[in-house]
Amino acid sequence: LPEAVERQTGQRLAREQAVVLRELVEQDAADSALAAALDSFGIVGIGPDWVRELVAATVSWRELSQQACYEAARLARQHDAPLILHNTPAVADMVRAIADENRERVIAGHSNFYYRSVEEAVEVARYVKQRGGWVDIMGGDSFGGRRFFDSLELQIGMLRAGVVDLLSTDYCGGFWDPMLQVLDACVAAGAVSLAEAVALVTGNVARILPALAPNRGLVEVGRVADLVI
Repeated sequence: LPEAVERQTGQRLAREQAVVLRELVEQDAADSALAAALDSFGIVGIGPDWVRELVAATVSWRELSQQACYEAARLARQHDAPLILHNTPAVADMVRAIADENRERVIAGHSNFYYRSVEEAVEVARYVKQRGGWVDIMGGDSFGGRRFFDSLELQIGMLRAGVVDLLSTDYCGGFWDPMLQVLDACVAAGAVSLAEAVALVTGNVARILPALAPNRGLVEVGRVADLVI
């Protein structure tokens, strides 16, 4: 949405503003409400009808994406393979439904992305874990780009709740924070122990995705390891 608005008007929406517009359209809000939102965001040159058409244009690819996810879930069950789903509020119901079927094969990826509160993110993560699945969070970009995360509030909150199994990066516009930097801050905040933090990016990965990097990730005889003692 921000990119489409920028192409049309030369002005760019903030991510939070785009979410507001989408929700207003999905709630079938009146023209006056959409116009008031555009005015408050300082966006000129487009009106309520244009916004509605833009949001509608996103529906078709979203439906195709969900069909692809359900197809991937079916194939994962068929081949007894792990399945990584990108977990955001927009697809939380789909994540829950697939977790019901795929259970221990499901990895809910980046489960802190776009969630507005720790409580909301934890609720979905617990649902997945209660069915035997696994939960990944992303480190984010709060130390650098700050395009997606202003703080580590969600990461720390989810770690304190004990619902996190893995930590990974995301592109974040090319400004992602190093995983060890994020974990160091989470350990300093008392959200997780040092050993637990290290396991999120080593041993847990090896156990949950054993074929990803064979013979790595665990300190055991015969495995590949670089150690400094």
